[in-house]
Formats: sequence, structure tokens, C-alpha cells
Amino acid sequence: MRRALPLLALAMLELGCHKPVHAYHAAADHFTASFPGTPKREVSEDGKTTSWTAVDLDQTEYDVSLSKLEATTLSTRITSEVLLEKVAGALEKIGAHQTRAAPVTLAGHFAGQEADYVSAEKHVEYRFKRYVVGHNLFQVLVVGTSDKLHTPRADAFLDSFTVDADAVAEAAPRYCGGEVRAASSSGQVSAGFVENPSVMDPVHIDNAPGPLVGRVLLSDFTECSVTSTPLSAAAQATPANLILAGALKGAIQNPDDEHLVRQKDITVDGFPAIEFEISIEKGRRHTWGRFVFANGWLDQALTVAPPEDVGVRQVQRFLDSMHVGANRPQASAQ
Repeated sequence: MRRALPLLALAMLELGCHKPVHAYHAAADHFTASFPGTPKREVSEDGKTTSWTAVDLDQTEYDVSLSKLEATTLSTRITSEVLLEKVAGALEKIGAHQTRAAPVTLAGHFAGQEADYVSAEKHVEYRFKRYVVGHNLFQVLVVGTSDKLHTPRADAFLDSFTVDADAVAEAAPRYCGGEVRAASSSGQVSAGFVENPSVMDPVHIDNAPGPLVGRVLLSDFTECSVTSTPLSAAAQATPANLILAGALKGAIQNPDDEHLVRQKDITVDGFPAIEFEISIEKGRRHTWGRFVFANGWLDQALTVAPPEDVGVRQVQRFLDSMHVGANRPQASAQ
């Protein structure tokens, strides 16, 4: 008769010889992740990268690393470009090829990427999740053989990574929509900005279609603005739908690099309007906006930003904050 296996041995078989999983909080570096056992903390020789590594009993490695990004890197590249650059560097370093990649987000608004790599020579696979949080690049990694990487345990580790609330608050991207209201000199057009905008009404700047109500530059890649333009006598006599369609057509300045993503007919304070999204710079940035045709004026609210760095709800908040005065006088024909 076969001897019954001890209960502990049965438990180990069921667990696949795994170490117990614990939520580990790296307080100094503001993150939490569920490691098998207590991870070992190491700092690179140049001091630029800190990593926490735990190895399970089946020789599967679980790792979180933190690297500081230089300010020049963030000022000259949008987040997706930073991630692509890091992916290329990782592939070269470990001699692997990428088999899958997809965008992900952390804490609702930090852009990231998940990817799988295979190293043919060593028969090792890698599963990554990378996130840019302020000036920090976090990398969550599982390394092992294919049968160990595509398991609920590996999924749980990759999904367990969170950033502390204080780090989120400090690094959260700045959006256009806010509580600081700016209005045109006549007080007939206004919008809610995240900070005091530069108010230049009635000065024309850059390629703005008319007097600028206000503009805020949130970064080298992100800005929001509101303009208000009096139309000619002929334009004022043109049906509103044609005026708005013409304005939208004019917003696409380079058809080779720009295309319309969506549009919707709406009203703003009872005036006919159109809401739209345009991909510009071959998708590197997007423009979200509204045109409003009100008593001979063409009013415009715009947000221009990299799509992965902007929350859709925050964009909508800024567009929804635009208001036109109920008693707006007819524009003097230009």
C-alpha cells in the first residue's frame, strides 16, 4: 500500500514549490508590490538605478527597478518616445526580441507599456511593465521559462505594482481644466484654467485665429487656449453649420501629418458648436477642441498634448468650462 504523503508535502505540490507572497512596501521609493518573500535591494554602481529582486523556489525572478530620468530627456521627448527608447535599450542589453507590446496606464494617468521578450540563446523569457511617473521610470519584471511566466502568479505580481499616493500627487500630470476663470475683455467668453493664463486679448499671437482670451503652457508639449474672433459681414450671413465645418477643415493644416479622429455637433450656451479631436504630428500629439458660432463671433477652445499624457475626462472638463455670455452683442463686421 502506498504511503500517504504528509500534508506539508501535499501543500508544497499544490503551491508548485512557491514561496509565500507578501505585499512589500518600499517606503523610501514610494511603491508597493507583492513579492515571493522579502526582496533584496541593490543600487547600481553609478547610483542611477535601484532594484528589488526576489527569486522563487522554481528559479523565477521577480524584480522592480527604479531609474531617475534626466530633465533633458523629459523636455525633449514625449512619454511614449521615452518608453520606446528604454525598450530598445533593454532589448540590446539582454539580446532578446520583443514578441508583444501594448500601452498601459498606472493610477489613472501615468503612461506605461507592457511587453514580452524572448532570449533565444538562453531560452529565457521576460515580461515587463514600465511606467513613467514624474522623473522616475519604474520597471516591473518577471524572468523565467515560458511555463512559469504565463501563470496567475506572474500576472498577480505584475498587476500588484502601485505607487504611493504622495508620489502620485507630486508627479501627476497637469491638465488644462481648472478653477481659475479667464474671460475676454468684454466678459462674453470665458473658460476654467488650471492656473492664471496669459491673457492677451486683443493681441494676435502665433497662428491663433483671433484675439486670445487666455493661454496656459503646461509643458513643452501641452497647452490650452481660448480665442474669440469677429467674422466678416459675409461670414456672419453664412449658415452656422457651414461656418463650423469650414473652421474644422481649416484646423487640419497638414493633411499628410494630421487627420480627424472624431467630431460631434453640439450647442454651447444655446449657440451652435462643434467638438472635435485631431491627430497631429503623425499621432505624436492630439488637438481636442470646440468651435462655437455666436452672434457673428467664432470662439475656440483648444487643448494640444501627447495623447498618453492627457486624461480624457480632464480634457472634457476644460472644453465644458467654456461659456459664452447670454447677452453677447453682435460682432462688428470685419
